[in-house]
Amino acid sequence: MPQVAPHLDAVRVVAERSPLHALHPVAECLDLALDLAVKVLCNRTRVPFVLSDHPAVLYNQFLEPRKRVGSNTGITAKGLQLFVPIGPWHQLLFFDRDVYTVGGRRLASRRVEVTAEADVEGLNLLQAVNAGDCLYHNGILPAARVERLARRAAKFRNAERACAIRYEPASGDLRNDGVLLRMFERDVRTRLDLRCVRLTPEAKRYDLGDRVIHRRNPLVCRLHRDYRRRVKAGEREPGKFGEFLRDVAAESGVRFRMPNE
Repeated sequence: MPQVAPHLDAVRVVAERSPLHALHPVAECLDLALDLAVKVLCNRTRVPFVLSDHPAVLYNQFLEPRKRVGSNTGITAKGLQLFVPIGPWHQLLFFDRDVYTVGGRRLASRRVEVTAEADVEGLNLLQAVNAGDCLYHNGILPAARVERLARRAAKFRNAERACAIRYEPASGDLRNDGVLLRMFERDVRTRLDLRCVRLTPEAKRYDLGDRVIHRRNPLVCRLHRDYRRRVKAGEREPGKFGEFLRDVAAESGVRFRMPNE
């Protein structure tokens, strides 16, 4: 507002315990990510993994070719993947076990041998696209090859991290019907194709229909909202969502996958 602008320099906003405020959403999101399976990608090629100053990359190979508008990498999204390099020869992959097979169907086998250089190059491209300012490597890669990786990543990098889309009312009546504003973070999208990761038969048959949001487990999302409400009311302890799910299953007889099972 014009009458407020002259006074903005005199306004000082102070947030108490700001680190806790920043970490609180992370703690809540963690509950909804515990159902993701995890495997270690073991690099057996001569090309090392690189990493960036933003090394944890959210991706969704399943939805990328199917849902082109909006973000596909919400923490509850069906087909979510999280790539985290932990060294030049190893990388963690958290993934939706109902959508992907990673090196085979057996989840008990945590190690996946990556033998195709194309897979390593695809994963390195994710790091370059997701980077802020820096790429790091162990010195084995020639500088010219790292520079080529950075140039290749440039065409996939988003100029803006977030996007807003405005939808006008079909009636044209802005006063009574208003407009819909849709805001989302832009995903990393590189058309990633890994030989060590494949869609399950169930995922290939999955019908998106006309829905905008596709969750891995809608029931668990609803229960998580109920759990948060109970925590705020003092009826439940924070950090005990798994225990809450087990209690609900015992009381209702409803069967669903528990976190980390």
